[in-house]
Amino acid sequence: MANPLSLLPYAIAASDGRVGGRSASALIAAGLTLLQRSAPLVRSLASGPPAILLPHGSAFVAAIGACDGHPALVLDPALDASTIRSQLDLASASVVFTETVYADRVPSDRLIVLLDDAPRETQVRPAGALPKRVDLGSHVGLALEGERDTGGSEAAVLLWVDGEMLRQLSHRDVMSSHTIGARVPAVVEDLLRPLLRGERC
Repeated sequence: MANPLSLLPYAIAASDGRVGGRSASALIAAGLTLLQRSAPLVRSLASGPPAILLPHGSAFVAAIGACDGHPALVLDPALDASTIRSQLDLASASVVFTETVYADRVPSDRLIVLLDDAPRETQVRPAGALPKRVDLGSHVGLALEGERDTGGSEAAVLLWVDGEMLRQLSHRDVMSSHTIGARVPAVVEDLLRPLLRGERC
């Protein structure tokens, strides 16, 4: 059986870090609960990768937990609607995790997950339909066992658009402490790697 701590969401949950005053483990658990309670989200994830249009905070971590192992396209919240659409099309992204303040820039043909109130609840809005509230319950975190010194998986976990190119990082890339030669999304250094070290962000 593969080591669960070789996967970014579980490694974050096991690190005991905090973001925005919340336990990263509880945020990952909330994302996993969303998968269990939203069939439309699971169906949409089967048709294409998810995208995350969020600032670097607690909702972003919950979204990582809800990506269900699919590599997530990282979108800059400063992008305009036209650029967001073109990047979603380039990645064939089917789901966008975001908040209400950014949702009007997301094309209406994508399933939108509004994480304004995560980790307590979220809203899932299928294309052309009203949002449905999903209660995520309360989370104290996840109990995880695995080899902590094992390297991360080589499978892709993050995608981003660099110019006209779609680039990717593996779990190993994000979890390693060295700097990758290519330009990477700021969220890697600003949020994900600090959380993996158990820091407060």
